Amino acid sequence: MKRFVWVAGVAIPLLVAVMFFLPGLDVSPEMQAWLHQLPALNATINGSAFLCLLGSLWAIRRKKLVLHQRLNTTALVLSALFLLSYVSYHITTESTPFCKEGTIRVVYFFILISQKMHSQLTLSKLASCIYSLILRSIASFLSAFSGIR
Repeated sequence: MKRFVWVAGVAIPLLVAVMFFLPGLDVSPEMQAWLHQLPALNATINGSAFLCLLGSLWAIRRKKLVLHQRLNTTALVLSALFLLSYVSYHITTESTPFCKEGTIRVVYFFILISQKMHSQLTLSKLASCIYSLILRSIASFLSAFSGIR
C-alpha cells in the first residue's frame, strides 16, 4: 500500500502536467459556458480549504482533536473537489499564456513553478498520512472487537 501512496503522489501531478499538452476535448457551447465559471469555483474551493487548514491549526494548538480531524477531513474533501474541477476545466479549455514581460513574468513563473513543486511534495506526504490514519483506524476498530466473544 505504501508503494501505491508514493506512486499516486508522483502520478497525479505528472498526469496533470501531461494534460496541458493534450488537445482539449470538444464540448457543447452550453457546457463550455458552464466550464468557464470553474476558475471562480476553484478559487473559492481553494480558499475554503485554506481556511479549514488554518482552523485546524488553531484547533490542534488548543487540543481540540475532534475539531482538528473534522477540519482536516473537510480540507481533504475540498482539495479532491478542487482537483476534479481543475482537471475538468483544463482538459476542455485551451491554456491562456502569460502575456506580461519583465520582472513580473519572472516573479509569476517563479511562484507558479515553486507552487507546482510544493504541491507534488505535499501530495506525497498527505497520501502517506492518510494511509497511516486509515491503518490506525482499522487497527483500533479490530482491537475494539477482538475482546468480544
